Amino acid sequence: TGSITARFIEEGPFFSLVWSSIHRQKGNLTKEPMSYFNAFSRAFGRAYPKGIIIQFHGFENDKGDPQKISTDLIYSSTLSSPPSRFFTYGKCLKQLPIQLLFYPQEIDILGGTKNINAEKHREVTKEGLFLHLEMSLNLRKRLLKDRSLRTDFINCFIQNEN
Repeated sequence: TGSITARFIEEGPFFSLVWSSIHRQKGNLTKEPMSYFNAFSRAFGRAYPKGIIIQFHGFENDKGDPQKISTDLIYSSTLSSPPSRFFTYGKCLKQLPIQLLFYPQEIDILGGTKNINAEKHREVTKEGLFLHLEMSLNLRKRLLKDRSLRTDFINCFIQNEN
């Protein structure tokens, strides 16, 4: 996901980039109480109180869960009741040539509900938005290769910003 994020930064009007290059089984910075991800989430929320943090994760389709096998993207705000802004961006993403499921409305796994980075962001801003996107290996490969798909993906956030 780091390479995809770097391409988004290069090709879109984003402010910053933070990623971890270790597998989450070796060190999951979304669950660590003290991490640079948490510091970033808080600092970004203070600097851009209406801004969006988009956190990318990858999942493997071969883990035996039929819900994951049939989707490219699990789209979540890490909340059980997402704000309306979440759905605005999600509706645009659903128009892309990808299979997307909304968490928790359409799928009940990999929603990032225990994501400490999201909690830290919400502690400093009520108007900001934290998005947790779980991407299949197929979608990650497509986003790396297909600039047009990346552009359309980015534009869902840019063109729908108030």
